[in-house]
Amino acid sequence: NRNRKFQVKPPEGRFMLRVTKFVFAFCSLMLIAAVHVPAQENPIQVDMGKDGFINDRTVYESLSKIGKELYKDDSLLKSSEILEQLDELQSSAKLDLAKPSGDKSRKRSFDSTVIVGFLYDCGKCDQQHMGIATGVAISSDGLILTNHHVLDNDSSFIHYVMTRDGKVFPVEKVVACHEANDIALIKIDTTDLPFSSIAPVAPKPLDDLYTISHPEMNFFYASSGQVARYVEREKGNVKTRWLQLDGEFAGGSSGGPVFDNQGHVVGLMTRQIPKLAKKGGHLRIMFHECVPVQVINDFVNGKLENPNSLASFKKEVEDAGDREIKKIYRALVKNQRDSSNAFYRSRRDAAKNKDIDLEKLERTHTAKMKLIANKMMVLTEVQNVSISLDAYAFVLGSYDYEGNKSKVADQMLARHLDAPELSDKLESFCVGMLNSTSSSIMEMVAKSSTNEKSQGIAKFLLATNSKSSKVHYAKLLKNAGYTRGKPKDLEYQKRIAVIPFEEIAEKLESVKEDYGTVEYKDSTLGDLAAKELRKLEWSQNLEVGKIAPEIEGPDLDGETFKLSDYRGKIVMLDFWGDW
Repeated sequence: NRNRKFQVKPPEGRFMLRVTKFVFAFCSLMLIAAVHVPAQENPIQVDMGKDGFINDRTVYESLSKIGKELYKDDSLLKSSEILEQLDELQSSAKLDLAKPSGDKSRKRSFDSTVIVGFLYDCGKCDQQHMGIATGVAISSDGLILTNHHVLDNDSSFIHYVMTRDGKVFPVEKVVACHEANDIALIKIDTTDLPFSSIAPVAPKPLDDLYTISHPEMNFFYASSGQVARYVEREKGNVKTRWLQLDGEFAGGSSGGPVFDNQGHVVGLMTRQIPKLAKKGGHLRIMFHECVPVQVINDFVNGKLENPNSLASFKKEVEDAGDREIKKIYRALVKNQRDSSNAFYRSRRDAAKNKDIDLEKLERTHTAKMKLIANKMMVLTEVQNVSISLDAYAFVLGSYDYEGNKSKVADQMLARHLDAPELSDKLESFCVGMLNSTSSSIMEMVAKSSTNEKSQGIAKFLLATNSKSSKVHYAKLLKNAGYTRGKPKDLEYQKRIAVIPFEEIAEKLESVKEDYGTVEYKDSTLGDLAAKELRKLEWSQNLEVGKIAPEIEGPDLDGETFKLSDYRGKIVMLDFWGDW
């Protein structure tokens, strides 16, 4: 291994030293013969046979051993990291590809085809197994096209590539990918890789083609066929295009190149679609589908739009009218809610079903939530003030947004501080109770807004949420397991908790006096502040040994009664309600 040094301390005594040297030398030779992992500039080599005859078993066993050795190297890219890159990228690349020169195109098509190997866990035993797929090199510096699904395998450990001459390289990184069109671009560390060019023009139906892949572990197997047709499919807002081929391929062919008679890449083998008879279930026809060259060219030239990417979303928002923007916002909120509910259900199921990969669930859910939060940031820029404020509130209340929330809050205030719509949206910035960011928003609105209603509501929320934080922190002190929010928010609530109840009461009295007639929540700030004052008084007396706050109301016969009428007696209160 290029990153591992071995030290052997020989036993004392000349004879033992000679024996040790002999054993060490012999074992070293055997190790080199079986699996040699030298420096990167001298790649691992697999014996590919003589005179063009390939021993499939030898190749498979050698690749399997190499994969297990590579997996031990902590410095190499693991499949779990590849999955993270797939989640983050989801975009096409913009490449400046050179045309190959020298070798004949047909010979080069063999030399440019590679094996994409990966170790995986079958889930039925404790052994590591090797899977096989295909790829094709499109540049001398190690850029290789394959299928997205070849890499998107949560049971795999490590991916690596073997060239036609038996050289083995670990996958260095994912350069670009597009899940809907099942295409990905990976990179290996080399500078002299034989490669094929991508055809500038697509073949027509009935044009002759040939493929090279590794179906069912038959390495570098060539097959011929014709273009059957091109087909377009639509799922949701995603349209995909496919080439259907009448040639044969099977498991292990995924990502394999389809060539025209000039040796140009015109497709990537992707999947087989069997059609069975309705009665009897026998196979009637097998469709073989490939990523067409039109999609490949769009992908490597940066023109393949990802419907889930931020760039595509920005364009959709720019082209949308006011009504469509409202629909987009509601769809994002629904997506967030549905995805969260599905995630929590799956997480509960994972406790009972060990086959569910909880780590992948959490990684996928986090990626979705981050994307939704970033899309909401796009909506903050729209002209519709109400939608813009809703989007700001969503982002500032989201734990999945990784940007600077203080800057987002400042941006919102710079745009909408005096907007009349802000008054009805202020509570949505509190997210249940104040944190440091929402508190700074309320303080700025209370101090600087020219809108009286916004000022009054901000001061009311500062007072009521200070009380909530005080009560919350009291629970936190009593029960170490009771937590809500991030540590920095809890620290803020800790600071709020030292505010005396008398100071909170003064703030509520000020709201009641200065903004008493301002309408809010089918009431007025005066009435709401008065209710909060009563709650504040009650909250100070709800302790063992103190006099209970007064409760007054009609009984079942309509007669008025008070709790104080029973003072001196033991009373059991049953609180109930329905919502």
